[in-house]
Amino acid sequence: MLSKKHLAKIFFWLTVGLSIGSESVTAKILIFSYAFNLPDFIEKQVRTLNKFLEDEFELVVFNNARKKNLEERITSECKRLNIACIRVPQNVPLMPGPACSSHHAGAIRYSLETLGYQHDSILVLLDSDMFLTRNFCIRDYLDGHQLAAWMRRSQPSGVQFMWPGIAFIDMANLPDKEQLCFDIGSVKGAYVDTGGHTYHYLKAHPNTSLKRLDMLRINRRHSIEPFERTISCDKCTQGQSMIYGPLCKHPRHIICESCRAKKTYKCTHNTQELRELGLGQEEIELIQGGMKYIEFYANKAFLHYKDGMGSTDQNGNLTEHGKFKTTLMNEYLRKILAQS
Repeated sequence: MLSKKHLAKIFFWLTVGLSIGSESVTAKILIFSYAFNLPDFIEKQVRTLNKFLEDEFELVVFNNARKKNLEERITSECKRLNIACIRVPQNVPLMPGPACSSHHAGAIRYSLETLGYQHDSILVLLDSDMFLTRNFCIRDYLDGHQLAAWMRRSQPSGVQFMWPGIAFIDMANLPDKEQLCFDIGSVKGAYVDTGGHTYHYLKAHPNTSLKRLDMLRINRRHSIEPFERTISCDKCTQGQSMIYGPLCKHPRHIICESCRAKKTYKCTHNTQELRELGLGQEEIELIQGGMKYIEFYANKAFLHYKDGMGSTDQNGNLTEHGKFKTTLMNEYLRKILAQS
């Protein structure tokens, strides 16, 4: 667990910055990752950030595990990797809604109040199973925007809000930043998931510059079923709910008819289409190996492993599905990290 002394040191170097003569050194980008299971993913996320992120950054893991053994494993892994780790208190009242979403929203609130709102540069929120897989510069990507995120839409209200699985926030230039809240609950009479209350901030600050992240979703769960798409087009994923949103009105299959009939995701007859989507050879091999339900964000620079909860049991051990999916992911990450 991160000590108050260590936390104060991080805060100083991140927010105050340095002055060398008359030149000012830009504060580092601060990245928050929220870990509640899959402790092994921490090292994978660190290694991909170190290899592909072109900005100077500091990573802080917020330990949100609900099981003691997982809490200890996450803390131990951060200590081994010399990464700042802050324990999220588990005795705070839950927000109304699914427990997993309530815990996630509570962890984000705690992280912002503890460190995020005080940061004087760019803050990044990441799911713990979100991996950077291509060279990427966050400052260049923001390009003067104050916020960047993939926008979810709650059904049937149509409320749009920032999904915190990957979000870039320019805390140095964001007005009334303490009002930016990622809570769950009710908005316009309908339930909104984690990040839903960002709707209020965006409505109250219409002049805030928001960049909408693009997203490509591949092999959604149950996509072998006859009328399910296996890929969501950009038009329908932009602003679509991850779970409750409308089906894509422009259905496309990346799994050929023959493989769909066999109910297999291991389709190797779609190489050209995957290339046309902007995916590289390693991503194509990952998908053709049978990978289910993954997402690509920000010009396909970030890969979301997705379904982290379904990959582990209540004790944090990999299920059979999780073992298969994680084996594919590990091989993919091994390949891209080995590239010169």
